[in-house]
Amino acid sequence: MLCISKLKNQEADLLQQLTEVRKENRQLKTLHYHTTVALQHFQEAQNSFPETINKHRTEVQALQVLIHDTGACRNLNAAKLKATEDKLVETNDSLKNLKQVTQDHNLREREKLTFMLTKASAELAEKDKRIKDMEKHIRLSQAWYNRQLASNQQ
Repeated sequence: MLCISKLKNQEADLLQQLTEVRKENRQLKTLHYHTTVALQHFQEAQNSFPETINKHRTEVQALQVLIHDTGACRNLNAAKLKATEDKLVETNDSLKNLKQVTQDHNLREREKLTFMLTKASAELAEKDKRIKDMEKHIRLSQAWYNRQLASNQQ
């Protein structure tokens, strides 16, 4: 009887140990699954890293070319603006001279000078408008260039 009782106690202990081992086995399987998933995710991220770096390099190079081209365009526009301003100064001087000549009532060519004055005034207005347009274009180009530099530095 005592022997049977001992064996039943051992059986109960072994069943409890078996239950604990099964529970531990389930936990280990779950841990193994999560570890495997995390490892796969890490390997995928590691494999895509060189592609991301190459894409970034390509974008940086394209932006540098764009910035260089924009700077060259800005310099060209600045040179055009200076030339147009010089022409404007010449036209203004010519206009002043023509106005002084038209003030003289003794000249026979008053009508011709008046026509020339009207023509010079029209040219001056047109060139003034063109200068304003070019200044606006340069401001826009400069703003765009500054935005490109700022985005490149970020």
